[in-house]
Amino acid sequence: MPTFCTVSITRAAVALAVAATAATSAHAQFATSITRPSFSLGPATLDVVNVQSGASTLLLNTLAAPDIPATAPGFTGLAYDAVNQRLFASTTNGTASSLYSVDAITGVATFIINVRRPDNSAGMVIDGLAFDQKRRVLYATRVLGGVGQNESLYTINLATGVATQVFEYEPVSTSIFTIGGIDWCPVTDKIYLSDDDDTGGRNLYSYTPGGPAALTLLAAYETGATDFDGIAAGGGRLYLLSDSQDSASTASVVEGNNGLHRVYNLLTNLWEAPIVSSYPARTTTNTAFGLIDPTGGGAWVSRGCVQSDIASPGPAVGPDGELTADDVILFISWFSGDDFRADIASPGPAAGGDGEFTADDIILFINRFTAGCIG
Repeated sequence: MPTFCTVSITRAAVALAVAATAATSAHAQFATSITRPSFSLGPATLDVVNVQSGASTLLLNTLAAPDIPATAPGFTGLAYDAVNQRLFASTTNGTASSLYSVDAITGVATFIINVRRPDNSAGMVIDGLAFDQKRRVLYATRVLGGVGQNESLYTINLATGVATQVFEYEPVSTSIFTIGGIDWCPVTDKIYLSDDDDTGGRNLYSYTPGGPAALTLLAAYETGATDFDGIAAGGGRLYLLSDSQDSASTASVVEGNNGLHRVYNLLTNLWEAPIVSSYPARTTTNTAFGLIDPTGGGAWVSRGCVQSDIASPGPAVGPDGELTADDVILFISWFSGDDFRADIASPGPAAGGDGEFTADDIILFINRFTAGCIG
């Protein structure tokens, strides 16, 4: 039998610990994708970024992936499914986008389906992706406002590929928003969106699934940042993929992003120190297109998860996306039944479980949950 504390753990005490524990990102990474315009010579990769060190590790070279056509090099959108430890990824191929599933451990990509318009009449181009772990829903945006089509937030049916409009924030008649990067946060239960359009000021917004059809202004872009292609929400922060390392180019005044991943703290509402990225410089291989930046996507990836989210007592089955005392109490009960799937080694050189139930197990359990590790 595992060793237990002699102190009685009440529901109130557990609830207090849940509320007091700070977010951490030690068990998660920022996934970023880079596309390669067909006329350029740049890379097309899917990388994971260590948010502490800033080091990028290649997960997939999309140019070498057999299931991804050469006419659609690179992913424009990314979203993470923690339960299945996979990334949803989208490519743009002509007038349509395709969805793929990418194993977050091996990097193997598998085609899922082509995205179709709400009336199922033809293919549709999407940009950003976000996966709602609580409701098991994949969201997408498309950037077409003011050019004959509306710009909206959509849900994508993974069985049929058909998109359903959830919220129209850009009608055909205006050109105010250019929202590409989106991600869902398991802690706040909100979708965060980045808007690159300078008409109303380049801003970060949030949207509450199932709530009012409205965007909530979060913050203006950090000074000098103009173009965020991807966004990841986790660990109490937003990590944003900012393009263009070539700050010395003649377009640097307009696109002065310097290839740095920007970091916004949701708890303090302040911008933090940026993270260096592997984003390529602009290409001038085709002078007819001028100085062209690739695009990309972002997602918050939780790795090495314990099964941490449990639906509260009732008819619900599976994760409910909320950290409650019920989650922690059931987590503790696994140990009393000699179930060590939730065991975490105490801080130190040990890897994996250590066979003892300690305060470290509960603390790290709550930290992992708060960081977005709910699978």
